[in-house]
Amino acid sequence: MKRLRHILQESDGLIGPHEGKELELMLGGTKPAAMISDDELKKFQPHIKSGKFVYRAIPHPKSPKIMMHFVAQNEENLDKAITSFKGLWDHPNPAFNYEGHERFGKALGYSEEAIAAYIKQQKGKE
Repeated sequence: MKRLRHILQESDGLIGPHEGKELELMLGGTKPAAMISDDELKKFQPHIKSGKFVYRAIPHPKSPKIMMHFVAQNEENLDKAITSFKGLWDHPNPAFNYEGHERFGKALGYSEEAIAAYIKQQKGKE
């Protein structure tokens, strides 16, 4: 199985362009929201505690023991990110929920070009 780093390199930076840069982009005000890992949450904590960012963890819709971490510039952006993430799972096969991926990508601040590249990649897996 390919590691994420290799997939990103093969995609000319269009897929996962925020990977590892979420905090920097959010501090710069160019990213409205992010879904982050447990490790990344540690880096965000000072900014969450200061009130710069809002944070919420939700159980994964299909694996409730797994917590998904969301951080955003404000409550509106946080709600959009979480709602669009949950919407992915309303589809019988979330990987092929292209409209859902488009909404989620927009909520996380990805460009139209990056979203289109991701959807193209997913369609190649059908």
